[in-house]
Amino acid sequence: MRFRLLLFFFICSLFFVCAATAVQVQSAVPDSVVRHATLLAARGEVAELRPLFKQYGASFPRYARLYCDMALARADRRVSRMVACIDTLTAEHEAQLGLRGRISLSLVKAEALRQTGQYDRLVAYCREQLTVYKRRRVRKVLLEPFEALLEKGRRLMGNAPRTRALQCADRDDAFVLAEKYAAFLPSFDAYARLRCLLTMAEAYGRDNEAYSAADSLLTFFTDSLDTQDLTNCLRARAEVLIRQGRWGKLAETSAAARKLTRAHAAPLEHYVRMGEAFGRYAPTAVERPQEETAIPVSYVFPLLVKCRIGAGEEVDFRLDTGQAHTLLSEEDARRSGVHFAGDTISIPSWAGLIDVKPALVDELRMGGVVFRRLLVYVVLDSNELSAEFGRALGTNDLMRLKKIDFYDEKLVLPSVGISEEAAGFPVHSNLRLSVENTLRLQALCSGQPHFFSLDTGCDGIVLSRVAFPATDTEDCLFRFSRNGVPAVLEGMTLSEERAADHDGMLGTPFIRLFKCLHLDFRNMQVTADNRPETRQKEYDPFAPLALRRNFQALMMSAPEAADRKNLTRLLEVYEGKTAFRLESGNDRPQWKLPVGVRDSFHMSYDSQERTTLTGKYGKRKVEVTIALQPYGAHVVLSDKMARRLKVRFDEKDSAMSGDTLKGVLDRLEIGGTVLTNLRCLVCSGRGDTLRLGYEALALMPAVTFTPEGLTLHETFTAGGNGVPFAVADAVCLQGETPHGYAVLHMGDSGPVMSRDLTENLYVNGVLLPEGDFGVADLSETVFADAVVPLGYLVRKLGNLTWNFTQAEVYFHHP
Repeated sequence: MRFRLLLFFFICSLFFVCAATAVQVQSAVPDSVVRHATLLAARGEVAELRPLFKQYGASFPRYARLYCDMALARADRRVSRMVACIDTLTAEHEAQLGLRGRISLSLVKAEALRQTGQYDRLVAYCREQLTVYKRRRVRKVLLEPFEALLEKGRRLMGNAPRTRALQCADRDDAFVLAEKYAAFLPSFDAYARLRCLLTMAEAYGRDNEAYSAADSLLTFFTDSLDTQDLTNCLRARAEVLIRQGRWGKLAETSAAARKLTRAHAAPLEHYVRMGEAFGRYAPTAVERPQEETAIPVSYVFPLLVKCRIGAGEEVDFRLDTGQAHTLLSEEDARRSGVHFAGDTISIPSWAGLIDVKPALVDELRMGGVVFRRLLVYVVLDSNELSAEFGRALGTNDLMRLKKIDFYDEKLVLPSVGISEEAAGFPVHSNLRLSVENTLRLQALCSGQPHFFSLDTGCDGIVLSRVAFPATDTEDCLFRFSRNGVPAVLEGMTLSEERAADHDGMLGTPFIRLFKCLHLDFRNMQVTADNRPETRQKEYDPFAPLALRRNFQALMMSAPEAADRKNLTRLLEVYEGKTAFRLESGNDRPQWKLPVGVRDSFHMSYDSQERTTLTGKYGKRKVEVTIALQPYGAHVVLSDKMARRLKVRFDEKDSAMSGDTLKGVLDRLEIGGTVLTNLRCLVCSGRGDTLRLGYEALALMPAVTFTPEGLTLHETFTAGGNGVPFAVADAVCLQGETPHGYAVLHMGDSGPVMSRDLTENLYVNGVLLPEGDFGVADLSETVFADAVVPLGYLVRKLGNLTWNFTQAEVYFHHP
């Protein structure tokens, strides 16, 4: 912390020196622009500096140009260019820099030599700078960072396996450390072994090993730790205890660490207060089924899952691997009665730094998974984030699930014990944790190795133009660095910025490139299954049933109120809440049950998979045969039958394409039930059956089909979980597969299954046997994975109730 404060002080001092001198220099740009640019460079605000420097940099005074170029090179991790700028500035422009400015740049260069592993050069450079500054009688406190770096360089000079392993640990290079030096660890001395173990354990999410290594280093090797290592050990030990919910131990160890006389930047007081606040609670625990478990998730960004806090209602949580902590909105916290710790702290998030309060949730359920006594960070209302954006499941808690398979609309947790944790540290991993405990994926892009932030909280694929200067608008061939599969990064965008520890962000669209993306947190590996090349239908989130599953995610990502309004209207159409159903006045279509009767039962029979009734039409009560077809959208009859019944046509509404006309059935009686003002379609032909489709049946709250008959419900109370249905050209029912969803069209014949459907098909949790289905090419049938008749579902699944109010179907075994 002292080094950072000194560095900030020095750079700010440098700005004032540069700015003061800039006033005296004649240049092609206003002095105010030069002063502003150097201030941005001193603050490290390169996003604002970059366009300014691109426009005016060539006309800056030389020292100002070099200083801005140095700041940009530092942000872009172009170390050689940054060092070259520093060398020129300190050698040729010391008068403009001043002594403090020169010291600050010298420290930046020394730190760069350490980060790039040039320890020999680091030692020589620090000795040289200390000699120069001591000769100038610089105060000792300003030279302490050089002395610390000199000592670190001395300890890490050399090429012995122990030394090279400690160099990797110092630079946090866990992959190289595990791959090249893990086998040497038993031969190392205790300090070297523990220091290397701590680096690997933190990177690979091995909490028990991280705690043991950090605690041993703090207990036995405190004097061997420099300020940075001491801080890292204190933080690592405390954060493991926080993640595990060992609150008493957190308070105890943090209180004991107060006695340390060495300087460090660990927030011990915060740890003590948190441990004391939650000390009476047992550790965090996770419960999940032993068998494979699937949890619904939205296809589109943001990835949403349904979670229940305590006994409350289900709410949407974002899955955000770019966020370490699980977040909860203050509104949800008040409603669910969480247990707060007193501190307010700031943590990084997709919205920048946000103010939060630590709290414990007694129970949080996600599908079949139950988190107990889970630490969450409550997003305060002062952050001005809406509740839906204030809920997120972060990396810390997703990693408790050990392994997650991302399918299009399911998170699948494999059966417990299928993939065991590797003994020791994985040497063929391609996934690690960052300093902030978010995911970093190592991969080859166009043949070159890169680290990427695997961030489901990002809505795109964003690559740094600094790391990928030649890609521009081209697609980038991407391959996992170890045991991976190739993919083309399509639709990516290029950013002018480059993060400190990665070259791009792989967001939700990256996951959707694959049939399945496997995240194995036990072995820290990401693998994928490519989509089959023969895939005929692309996923459409605006298709009838898919829109319902993705509605909340689409509403959250919709930028304009008009877009959200259009989405709502489209969903209403798919759920049958059309203008036809919402008409008012005397001409509104409606059912009328006999007086005093709430449910009307009608005998029927099943002939060629059709449910058929006999009714009477008009005042003359002409007998008609009625085929109930809830899978068809409209009421349809032939023009021959329309002439016999004397159907009324409305001139303004009679024109239709082809040989189809619109008409109105004035009065249709079925038993004691009367249907009036029913809109219908009249088609050419000689048929003598009136097909009563969804639009007619949906005028009732609900209709139940059984093998024995049909029941019309004047009122209906839903019970249990319904199966969603939607209305397009035909009515379609939602089916499920173990790893996704299927669309079942209701039809006259069948059942028929698509050739593309390779998994078991379920409706309402009941398996529809593959042997019942014929196989056909349904690629021409919009949205369909299978076609099934109503009678088949009634025989297989029991009595079937269409709940038109909630657009769901309920199955009841008789």
